[in-house]
Order: sequence, then structure tokens, then C-alpha cells
Amino acid sequence: MSKWRLREKINEKDTELFKYYPEIIACALFHRGIRTAEEARKYFDPSYDDLPDPFLMTDMMKAAVRIVAAIKNKERIVIYADYDCDGIPAATIIHDFFKKIEFNNFEVYIPHRHNEGYGMNLESVRELCARGADLFITVDCGITDFEATDEANMLGADVIITDHHEPKDILPNAFAVVDPKREGDKYLCKTLSGSGVAFKLIQAIIILDRFGISEGWEKWLLDMAGLGTIADMVPLQGENRVIAQFGLSVLRKTKRPGLLNMYRKSRLEPRNITEEDIGFSIAPRINAAGRMGVPSVAFTFVSSVDHEEASGAFDYLELKNNERKSLVTDVMKEAAEIVKNLQHKNILFVGKEGWNPGILGLVAGRLSDNLGKTVFVWGGEGECFKGSCRSDGSVSLVRLMGELSSEIFADFGGHHLAGGFSLNKNFINTASEMLEEAYSKVADEKKEDEIMIDEILRPDDVTWKLYDSLEKMAPFGIGNPRPQFLFENVRICGTKKFGKKNDHFQIEILTDNGGRIVAYDFFIDENSFSDVVLRPGALVSLVATIEKNTFGREPTLRLKIIDIKPAGHN
Repeated sequence: MSKWRLREKINEKDTELFKYYPEIIACALFHRGIRTAEEARKYFDPSYDDLPDPFLMTDMMKAAVRIVAAIKNKERIVIYADYDCDGIPAATIIHDFFKKIEFNNFEVYIPHRHNEGYGMNLESVRELCARGADLFITVDCGITDFEATDEANMLGADVIITDHHEPKDILPNAFAVVDPKREGDKYLCKTLSGSGVAFKLIQAIIILDRFGISEGWEKWLLDMAGLGTIADMVPLQGENRVIAQFGLSVLRKTKRPGLLNMYRKSRLEPRNITEEDIGFSIAPRINAAGRMGVPSVAFTFVSSVDHEEASGAFDYLELKNNERKSLVTDVMKEAAEIVKNLQHKNILFVGKEGWNPGILGLVAGRLSDNLGKTVFVWGGEGECFKGSCRSDGSVSLVRLMGELSSEIFADFGGHHLAGGFSLNKNFINTASEMLEEAYSKVADEKKEDEIMIDEILRPDDVTWKLYDSLEKMAPFGIGNPRPQFLFENVRICGTKKFGKKNDHFQIEILTDNGGRIVAYDFFIDENSFSDVVLRPGALVSLVATIEKNTFGREPTLRLKIIDIKPAGHN
């Protein structure tokens, strides 16, 4: 059972924010690291000029100078991208810039997840060099691609790596390595997404040479930078928040045929696109191509200016996304059965030969959320299985996997909280024990699972005025969570299942003035909380966020349930 903890009370002596904002907003800002009116100004109303100098990043000048020279000398450039909803927007950023300046001697290469794997593939590098590649620019990958970089060099091509994943102790022998996580890099925002780094690269190139494009044109590329930033779930603080806010603004004005087609078919109102639309509608479809099929179709979806081509790409993504949903459901059922018979302490290591590697990250994430454990899930075929892992926050996955012999993980990479790996088949039966042993060496002390509460409210406090004030804090995400409120001792006056499969559940609670407000959550039912009865007449306390429901004729306010307990058990 999660512990509920009310955030520390802030008074007017602690911050000047109380002079300018209502108490709830001032306190919420304070707890998100905002202390002064100027910091609040940048938070609510960021300026494009707030983005820092891209040349503060190590090797950025070197990379930009080399690319400018390649453009002017009409060298053959390959944009080598990851296949997810960070790498594909990153590739689109550079593609769109090249098209804008009418440089056409380039191609975008996105490897097939199952046939080639993550990052630069040796055979692909050889083939691309045989086709005349003079310069590779990696986006959202490359930081651990030692062999492929050496192979490109040997075949006469330079490599510029732009990435945001964790480097190892040594770097590939590339012409330039642009990654804010490099040791000694002085760039302030260490948590840029891959698309964020790609956007900084274009900023740098334009500073050196605008190639005749108008001042400020590059801001139109922020739709892709914002898409990748939000989809990759990097902390929405500082520069990332600026990129996300401007990115959403451009996405609402998009002229990209693929996105406009998706908005229409998904019944999304362009002017109201939010970070949640990216998380639940746009990113899953883009990722589905890489997980289940041909990732280059997702690139066509966002980059094509041909309406028929973009429409066909969307139809493909929709098909693959539906296949992905069905497959994840099936694998989760199998995983749940396997987990019942597994002995594990801190690490859940689960897998099955034949599981589609493309959906294992989703399975690992769900298992980690459900069980509160660090989870490794493996699948695939052959002598080397593929897998994904998710941390419960108590350990850095990159550091954890680095403790094991390279004989076990033929390859691995990622972030502190999420990663991928290639697992030697001979270690299937011993990897779990080895991971537990490594965990005991490198894990931090596990924190008790806590739900942080911004304020205690009554149902009557949920008003449009409050909602409008809270929404000014968007976009929400990691590092900038949506404010959560405690509603104590409220009475349930109605319950209802909804959704195509009746797999979602809502309750109606009474307000003090005799009205009603809906509180809901997805993929739960009346038995989801074992210690509480969700029946009419029951008294409960719940933690929830405040949302606008636009599915009816008129917009209404509702609560999104985070957790529920019996009244008096807070």
C-alpha cells in the first residue's frame, strides 16, 4: 500500500511567489523548484531566447563546421536514426533542414529493429559506404557504437555522433561526439532528448551559416523536438520544458499531412493538442512501426509533404498499433503466469523464447509499475536474446548491467531508468542470480513508495477557475508532475464501467452542496483496490488530479484517480 504524504506547507516568508499567484499555485511552483518571480516568468512564459548557446556542448562546433563543409562540398550524408518516437522526430529535424536549404545529397536510414538491432549496424554501414556515404550523422544513437564507427572510418566516411544516452568509459572514435552526458561536458541541460540534441545541432549550423533561410525559420522544427522530448519522457524542466511548450504550440499549427490526417481520424482538435495526446495517441503509433514492422514508414508519416503518401503511412501505423496492443495483452498474460512461479527479491527476470522484442519494453514497464520491482524481460530467438529493462528507481540500469561480464550482456545501453540489452543464451538460467548480486553492490537504498499530495481539497473546490490556473503549469511530465490533491471522506453515490471492453471504471462522489463529480481510472474495476469497497454509499478518501472531459456535448471537470483508501486510512 502506498504511503500518502502531504507536501511541506510553504508560507509567505519562504518565497515571493505568494505576491503574484494564488496559494495553491505558489506552493505547487515552490515544490517544483521555482522560487522567484523571474523563474516563474520563464516557467509560464518562456522565450525562445532562453534556449542556451548550442556551442556550450562539447564537440558541437566541430560537428557543425564539418556539416557545413559537407553541404557546401555536396558530400553524401547519411542521417542514421533510432527507430522510436525520439529518433524519428530527430531524423525529421535534420531532414527538414536539408530540404529547406535545397541540399538533396543525403538519405535517412532507420534500421529494422528485429533484423539489424539498435544503433549502427556493421552490414548497414558497409552498404551505405558502398553507396557513397562520406559522412554519417547519428541521431538518438551511436554513443556505444564502437565497431560500426571504426568500420565507417576505415571505409573513408566520417561519423558525427549526436546522442543523449549514457556513454561508457570510452567513446567511439568518431569525428565528433555530441552528447550532453559526456564526462566533463559543461552543457547545463544534461537530460535533453535525442531530438533535443538534433535541434541544438541545427541551431548551431544556422549560427555558422543560414544558407539563405529566414530568421527564426528553425522554430518550425520545434514540433519534432517537442514530440521527441515528451515521448521520450525526459524531465520537463529548464530547456526541456521550453522545447516541450514551443513544440506543442507548433504541433497545434502543424501543416504536416500525416499529423493532420491522424488528428482528423483520431478526433483530435489540433488547437487543443496536449502532452497527453502525444503520450496516448501520437507516440504509440510512431513507436508501433519500429516495434512491429517497418520503422521507416513512421518517418514517412511525419516527414512526407505528400498527402496520399502520408495518409497511407498513417493507415499502416494504425494497423501496427492495433497489433501491438493485442500482442502486449497476450504477453502480459503469459508473463503473469510465469511470474507466479519465480523466486525473486529485488530483480524480476522473466522471459520466453519467441516473445517479440519490440514490445518487451512495454511489458517491462507494466510489470515494474504493477509489482514495484526492477524488471528485466527477454525474448526473441537465436543464440543471443533481446530484452528491455525498467528500474523501480532504486538502481541505475546502465550501472547495474555494467557490473556483469560482457559474456552475459553482449550489448546494453539506455538511461538510468530504462534500457535494452542483448543476452547470451547460455546465461538464461543464471542471469537472475547474477543481477541480484550486482544489485546488492550498486543499488541505492530503496525509498518507500510515496504518493505526494499538493493540497487537501473538498469536491466543491474543483472549479473551472482552479483548473485554468493549474493548466497554465502544463506541459506535465517527469520533473513537472500534474498537481495531485487529496479528497478526504467523500461518499460514493454511483459507479459505472465504460470503454469498448468495459475495462475502465468510474465512481461519482457527492459534493458538499449536493452535486456530483466523476472520478475515474483506466483498466481498473470495482475490485482493483483490495482494501476498499467501491460501492454506492461507501466513504472513501482518494488522491486525484483534476482534468477536463471533452467527450460529452459540453466540457466537464472530472478527477483522475491516483489512489483510493477507505475513509480514515490516509
